[in-house]
Amino acid sequence: MRPKHSLLNPKLDVVFKLMFASRRGRKALIAHLNAALKPASKITKVKVLNPEIPKILVDDKGTELDILAKLEDGTLIDIEMQMSNHTGMAERALFYASRMYASELRKGHTYEGLRPVIVLFFLATDLFLDRPRDFHVSHSLKQDDDGPTAMAELQGQMQIHFFEIPKAYRLWHQRQLPISQVGLGEWMGFFQKPDSPDVAEACMANPELKDAKEILEMISEDVNSREIARMREKARLHWDSLIKFAKDEGRAEGELAAKKALLHSLLTNPLTANLPHDEIAKLCGLSVSDVESVR
Repeated sequence: MRPKHSLLNPKLDVVFKLMFASRRGRKALIAHLNAALKPASKITKVKVLNPEIPKILVDDKGTELDILAKLEDGTLIDIEMQMSNHTGMAERALFYASRMYASELRKGHTYEGLRPVIVLFFLATDLFLDRPRDFHVSHSLKQDDDGPTAMAELQGQMQIHFFEIPKAYRLWHQRQLPISQVGLGEWMGFFQKPDSPDVAEACMANPELKDAKEILEMISEDVNSREIARMREKARLHWDSLIKFAKDEGRAEGELAAKKALLHSLLTNPLTANLPHDEIAKLCGLSVSDVESVR
């Protein structure tokens, strides 16, 4: 049966959460995490700690709709789909990881009981432009010197991963990924173009990916899910426009300050102080009236 509506965008955080935070999406979430993290022992169980999507947060683009999950060994994982690359991305990821790590310590508990934390950022735009063949960049705690490990407890206690979806899709689509990354490339391809022939072909050999696509198709036909996605996208665009406006305002103020500084310099320099108003205005990029008022 042909679907009535086009697929919702899985890169939109609320759609991503609708897909993977539900019980139906648990197998797909586990497969996705295994492909992304490639753990020594495969992840077999995941508990989503925040499956709800409060309506108040859908309208508030200042609040991210991430997925907070816990593995069998107690490791905490925060998964976030990021549509826009704003400044402070690295600091934000570090803050998330630190906050999660500190949240585990309860009154009467010992520090030895703290479990590792992992933060995953899936980026809808390319961030590492100077690394055209690397779509996955990770950071973790490690010992700086090459000597015997002095405090093994610190190793791997905090991990931060960044994944660029468009770059990964291009490399996967062009068959330029190493074998070890092809599985992850399929997931990145699904996020980038879920209805593409490449993804349809990948679903034939990847049952969990097929399951994720079927979930996306199901919520794309659901009236409530479509409305939630519409509200979230509207809030996101409004938020991005506010950020752009603030940046443009700051840039404009900076440019005006620079022009006025140049004007002051020209008017106090004996070599240029006696130039006509219009010539000084042209040199500074200001109006003749600006020059007259300052002069």
